[in-house]
Amino acid sequence: MNLRGEQEIVNNIRRAENKMIDRLADIIEKISVKMSNNAKSGHQGNTAHMSKRYMNQTTNLTNSISPDTLVISKNEISGGIFASMEYAFKVELSYPYMFPALQSVQKEFNQEIKKIL
Repeated sequence: MNLRGEQEIVNNIRRAENKMIDRLADIIEKISVKMSNNAKSGHQGNTAHMSKRYMNQTTNLTNSISPDTLVISKNEISGGIFASMEYAFKVELSYPYMFPALQSVQKEFNQEIKKIL
């Protein structure tokens, strides 16, 4: 039995795993920023409701939308966006802005994941 060769294989697998985790984290961070920007867009002026967006009155909701903190471990890599205003969910029900933001990046996210696999 060659323990040195086996340990080298294990070390190579761990390095590859760490690189993949880093690449996934970068992708999720980039996508979260794009989702946040999409959720914040299109709320100015009289055309907001016509384009099925909420209309800014104070900009508090729009300003509260930001990328969520990443969780990175061997078991989980997550990120997203959130709005810190307590009425954000009620607005989402009438004038969705979070779900369309997710949909806007879904294809790009899938393509990026396929590239690293």
